[in-house]
Amino acid sequence: MSEHLHAQPLPKRGRSPAAQTLRVLGVVLVFVALWLIDLVGVALIGTNVLAEHRQQQLSQSLVQPSRLLIDSKRQLPFATTSEPKVATAIGQLQIPALSLSTTVIEGAELPQLTFGPGHLHGTALPGQAGNAVIAGHRTTWGRPFAHLDALRKGDRIIFTNFSGRSTYVVTTSFVVGPNDSSVTNPSSANVLTLLTCTPPHFATHRLIVRAALLSTIPSGPAGALLPLRDLVMAPPTTSLSLLSVFVISLTGVMALAISNKRRSQKRSILLVLSFSLVALTTFNLILVQHLPAGF
Repeated sequence: MSEHLHAQPLPKRGRSPAAQTLRVLGVVLVFVALWLIDLVGVALIGTNVLAEHRQQQLSQSLVQPSRLLIDSKRQLPFATTSEPKVATAIGQLQIPALSLSTTVIEGAELPQLTFGPGHLHGTALPGQAGNAVIAGHRTTWGRPFAHLDALRKGDRIIFTNFSGRSTYVVTTSFVVGPNDSSVTNPSSANVLTLLTCTPPHFATHRLIVRAALLSTIPSGPAGALLPLRDLVMAPPTTSLSLLSVFVISLTGVMALAISNKRRSQKRSILLVLSFSLVALTTFNLILVQHLPAGF
C-alpha cells in the first residue's frame, strides 16, 4: 500500500513585531511631515490671504463721522480720540520708503494683530505727546512690517485719521531682547515706536524703529474728540464652522482606514490623503491663531 503525500501550503507568516512597529512609525512620520508642510503653508500663505480680507474690513470701518465732539478741557496737538476702544480702526499708517499703506487697529494682542499693525493700548496716540507704540507682524498675517529693517534715518512715517495728519522722521533703529519692555515706556517727547520680530521666521529678538514728530496738520478744532465706529471682528479661526470641518474630515479619514479592504489600495490612499489634508489645514488654521506673535 503506497502512500501519496500531498504538499500542504505553508501557513502565511505574519509581520514580525519589529516590522509592524517600523511600519506604524513610518506612517506617523509621513503624517507629521505632511502636517508641518501644511502648517508652514497656512502660516506663510493662508494667514496673509486672511489678513488682506481683514484689512479691507478694517479700512472700511474708517468712516468719517458726521460731527466732532468738542472737549474744551483737552489740549491735544490736533483733533483726535482720547481713548479708542480695542478692536477699532484708529487711522492710516503710511511709510513711503517701504511703499506701505495700512490701517492701524487699536490693541496689539494676537487677535488684533491678525488684522494688521496694532497700536499698543495705553500708550500715547500718534500726534499726541508721549511714546506712541505700534506693533506688527513680519512674516505672517499680512506681513505689514516685513521690511522694517530697511528704514533709514530721515525716512518719513505718516499717520492720518479724520482728525489730522502727523508726520514723523526716523531717528534710530535697534534690536532688543524679546522681554525688553523699556521701549514702550512713556516719553516726554513726541515719538513713534514701531515694533516687530527679528530675525524673520525665528523671532528671537525685537526690531525697534524710533521716529520723532516732525509736524501735525489738524483737520478739526483743537481738543476735539473723534467718535469711532466699533469694528465687528471677523469670526475667529476657532469658529464652529472650522471645528465642524475638522471633525468631519477626521471622521472621513478614520472611516476610510477602517473600510480599506473594500477599495483599491491606490484609491484608498488618495482618499485618505485628501481627507487628511482638509483635516490638517483646518486644524492649522485654528492653531496659527494661537501661535506666538513671532511665528
